[in-house]
Amino acid sequence: MAKEYQQSGRKEVYLEPGLVSKYPGFKMAYSLIRDVSNNKTCPEVAKLIQDLPAYVKANEQEILLRADKMKRFYKKIGSKNRYHILSLLKSTLNGREYQIINPAVDLVYAVELHHGVLMGLHDLDQIQEDIYVGVAQGVEKLDHIFQGSITLDPGAIFLKNGKTIMASVSAGPDKDTKVTEKSQNILVIAFGSPEDSEALLMGAMKETNQLFKEYNLGTPENIDIRIA
Repeated sequence: MAKEYQQSGRKEVYLEPGLVSKYPGFKMAYSLIRDVSNNKTCPEVAKLIQDLPAYVKANEQEILLRADKMKRFYKKIGSKNRYHILSLLKSTLNGREYQIINPAVDLVYAVELHHGVLMGLHDLDQIQEDIYVGVAQGVEKLDHIFQGSITLDPGAIFLKNGKTIMASVSAGPDKDTKVTEKSQNILVIAFGSPEDSEALLMGAMKETNQLFKEYNLGTPENIDIRIA
């Protein structure tokens, strides 16, 4: 089985025992998107971004209530960072304009705000091994996408690819697996606090897969979910 995963580029996600015991109910849903077309503009995604402020305003109370659950979880895991999805929702309501990056990143951003769910995406071809999700002891290093090398706070939830930390739920992703215009296969993840329902995460992932397929941006695989 491991050989088949390696040949197909398939990656499995495993929750470490320390995570399961410390944060029961934490959950992740994820999908792999193959043959991604990410090197040119996509009018459908541009329209999705354009319509986002109106959507958030029309569904403001429901989306903010969802986001509050992960905000509370951030405090439980001792994060010093403000829950950025809540910040993005409020700045969108205040008229902040989103700066287009590339179709895959922009699409996932829109889905995040549609559902009030924290999401991440990574270049699958830069991930060499299966992914393990665990709890930081305060010594783990993350080569952050924006901040350079940072040390994760004790209690932070990390994702590692082999021995390399590729993301932290509260701090964000690394720079080596970021999705660019050259990315051809990507991993998309939705994160949920113990208070969040499995259905909420699955809804965000289903919309992600549907839009990638509908906009001819990639071929999604089945959605998997892991619950601590």
